[in-house]
Amino acid sequence: MAPHVFSERARPFLLEGGAHGILLIHGFTATPAMMRPLGEALYAALSAAGEPPTAQGILLPGHGTRIQDMRSEGGYGPWLNAAREAYDALAARCARVSVIGHSMGGVLALLLAEERPAHAVVPIAAPMRLCRRAARLAPLVGWAIPFATDKKALAIEESDLGYAGTPLCRVGDLLRLMRRAERNLARVRCPMLAVQSKDDRTVRPVSADIILRGVSSARKEALWLERSGHGVPIGPEQQRLFDACAAFLRT
Repeated sequence: MAPHVFSERARPFLLEGGAHGILLIHGFTATPAMMRPLGEALYAALSAAGEPPTAQGILLPGHGTRIQDMRSEGGYGPWLNAAREAYDALAARCARVSVIGHSMGGVLALLLAEERPAHAVVPIAAPMRLCRRAARLAPLVGWAIPFATDKKALAIEESDLGYAGTPLCRVGDLLRLMRRAERNLARVRCPMLAVQSKDDRTVRPVSADIILRGVSSARKEALWLERSGHGVPIGPEQQRLFDACAAFLRT
């Protein structure tokens, strides 16, 4: 049975196509709604080029329902296993699979590229370093103060659907994923496009440099944006993102 979600736009999505699978993974507290515009743009662009992809956006455990579910259902293992299972299922039906992730989803995309024979990987605003240095203290207080109120509304627009708060009890899991991904970056050998906004107030832009220096990919490129903030897939420069990802995946 599909989990209850607070909006239909928060549900996983699948755009049926051909042999090139594209797995899209949302970030911490977000939903597939954040990745849907990119998935739809890639589907249209690659279809116009004669190769419609199979684009799938997944919903990570504990997301899209109630923020309390982040405590009971989310976490390091469930998130990583959900990404693995989605990749393997897509690989079973597609000849090749590319992985695109935003924020924590970008970290999961890197972990998949370290473990699986990905065709290409696109980490978007994937954190290796966070702007809020106090984040490392969250695991110490997270079980006493599990949730912190955020100024973000539950649904600012149809593509920006997420929890109106930060589950401090799960920040430690995000940090563990970041450390694991950074530790094994050299295992990434597939083509990479690292996307980062210089105006990101959540992820330190140096994260993209760390990723690009660390991977073993023969082909690695960077897309630097100037004014997109952290929500790159729905930001003011989203068309640049769409065009760059489509061009990268076509070649």
